[in-house]
Amino acid sequence: MIVRLFILLFLSALMLFPPWALADADRVVLEEEEIRAMQAQSIEDVLNRTPGVKASSSSISIRGSYKVKVLLDGRPINDATHAGSVRWDLVSLESLSRIEVLKSGGVEYGEDASGGVILISTGSIKTFSGRIKGYGGNYGGAYGSASVQAAQGKLGVGFDAGCERTDGFRINNDKQTLRAGARLQYKASDKRTLSLSGNIVDMEQGYAGLPEYPTPHSRNDQSQGSLLLDGKIDSLASKTYFNFGDSENTDHSKNLDSILRSTEWGQKFLLQANDGPLQGMSVGAGGKCIRAQGTGFGGHDEHGFFAFAKKGFPLGSLPLSLSLGLRGDYYSEYDPVLNPEAALMWTIGQRTFQAKANLSANTPTIRQRYSKSSTTNPNPGLGLENVQSCSLSYQDETAPWLHWGATLFANFIRDRITYVRHGAMGQYQNFGETSLKGGEANVKLIPCRCFSLAASYTYLEAKDDETGLWLTCKPKHKVKCEAAFQPWDSLLMGLSVNYYSSQFTLTDNSEQVSEYATADFRAEYKHDSFSLFGEVENLADKTYLYGDGYPGWPRTWTAGASVGF
Repeated sequence: MIVRLFILLFLSALMLFPPWALADADRVVLEEEEIRAMQAQSIEDVLNRTPGVKASSSSISIRGSYKVKVLLDGRPINDATHAGSVRWDLVSLESLSRIEVLKSGGVEYGEDASGGVILISTGSIKTFSGRIKGYGGNYGGAYGSASVQAAQGKLGVGFDAGCERTDGFRINNDKQTLRAGARLQYKASDKRTLSLSGNIVDMEQGYAGLPEYPTPHSRNDQSQGSLLLDGKIDSLASKTYFNFGDSENTDHSKNLDSILRSTEWGQKFLLQANDGPLQGMSVGAGGKCIRAQGTGFGGHDEHGFFAFAKKGFPLGSLPLSLSLGLRGDYYSEYDPVLNPEAALMWTIGQRTFQAKANLSANTPTIRQRYSKSSTTNPNPGLGLENVQSCSLSYQDETAPWLHWGATLFANFIRDRITYVRHGAMGQYQNFGETSLKGGEANVKLIPCRCFSLAASYTYLEAKDDETGLWLTCKPKHKVKCEAAFQPWDSLLMGLSVNYYSSQFTLTDNSEQVSEYATADFRAEYKHDSFSLFGEVENLADKTYLYGDGYPGWPRTWTAGASVGF
């Protein structure tokens, strides 16, 4: 009944209200210049400096939710077979032009985005340029990359390649990665473009296991790739992508040799009305097909289709705006779903208040249902998660030296997909009804040109609503502080401190890890296109455990140089 009323309200609004386009207040946008000024060595480092965001070498969470969709130039780089896993190695940090963090999902992005969306853009090729970068550090850490791009008339071409390795700080904790990418661009005009890009990654790593259950012989080999055909004609955009990957897990001490091969093809069309009675409205449609084959199960195919519409409207002469959206999804493995979205925004000058609510769904992965590893048993009966999300946000950038904001948020999840561990092994299960509720506050002070201070605090209550038990790996309190000092244009230094409260590691709340705080320092010296940089993480060499029970890295340092041309 509620969905029917929402559809009626949505269709009526399309006819009654004049055209308008709505902006989203609960988001963070990082442009190319800001990204470079962070002196980050990876995209995970960039994202970890965003309030409410936590990224690791293969995962991302926003406000405690790992259901975050990551799009690189419009194509997903989430591992379609592995829940919560992101293929960060497909991203070349040197080629980025923009990162946009949306702290809630929406009808444009569909399933598996209830926790938020990360939009990564590489920008267009305009001139001849390139960069060579390398660094080394303790624990056998080493990195090297090179990129070059050139444009001639309407054509542009770019290449990039890199390698990274570490011995790790534990037995069987090493990792080696090779990556390469290429891009071909044709730009007839700003409104008519066509590009073809591709990336490939080869990775080999060891899994050390939990301290109490070490796995000194567990190994993983992966090959991953992605292709994207991206076209735009006036207000119509098309994105066609193809992702593929092979993953092999071995552990001869357990007679384990598990292989998983997957492919994902997807197509999305997006139309934005720029004039007429529907000006500012966006509509889209598309679909995807996933095929996987692995040890213990034969070929398995899934497919789905979607369509959505979204539009914003002003409310008379008031500084208020309303946005309405609706999305329908059809799945071959699950029942179809229809999810609405609504947002109300109040804007006066540089002050913005937004209230937003939406319904969404999260899908289990093929790996969660069918694949076996040294730590996980399969569960073919996993079903959809259904999520109700709402938030209240306020941002104030009135003063040039002070930016601040606050958000209240809540996600109510039915049939949540959760990893339940019993000893050394575990299994993904639908875990009844759970909720993620809390608040977030952030402030940035810029008292002078050479110094800035940013801080954020996140409070999170993550509970199983049926038992009252806390969810695992969810700290109740999280604090981030970062100070940047630039005494000269050529020298930039930064200090960041992160605090996480205690977290439960088992679903019955019988075990937990203690609170911890770490501090990192970095510095960079620039002269024209040449720079020297260094970073020390975990300055105090603290010993601590993450929420999943795995130990955090001890003090690590890196030092290197880069040159552009």
